[in-house]
Amino acid sequence: MDKDGRLFSGYEYFFAHNDGDVTLDGIIAEMDGYVSRQGIHYTSEEIKEKVEEVENKIKSLTENAAIIRSLAKIKAAVNNAQIFLKIQKEWGSFDRYIWHFTNGKIVKNQDDNIPAKTALSDMVAADLQQRGMKFVGSVIIYSYLQAIGVVDDHERGCFRY
Repeated sequence: MDKDGRLFSGYEYFFAHNDGDVTLDGIIAEMDGYVSRQGIHYTSEEIKEKVEEVENKIKSLTENAAIIRSLAKIKAAVNNAQIFLKIQKEWGSFDRYIWHFTNGKIVKNQDDNIPAKTALSDMVAADLQQRGMKFVGSVIIYSYLQAIGVVDDHERGCFRY
């Protein structure tokens, strides 16, 4: 649940998205450990403006108690947004890029043994790291793939299963 009382599972996250706004925010939220989804948020229209704005506000962000104040993570969020833009340009959208790893298919977990990472998350993380993204290891990426619905790990007892 976030600080505003919204449930992540079954609310905004954990079902298939084809929306660049959600996908970039998801990567940053996973990096930030969901401490605050409000700290650094980008929409597709604002990414370029926000990158410059965040670069200019790094000092104040490191003093903002509402977010993790790690200078490395703040700089990584800016860096990752810039790489996100490059991927969008290369693939036409970040959505096309991320879903190409599964040929547009949702990966459905068939039991309640939910892993921390998989070969899919290893592959996506390695590609993003090779492109220069930071704080996007396999465990973070697996959680992100769950969050945007590429991976459906709802347990059998969940209403979304």
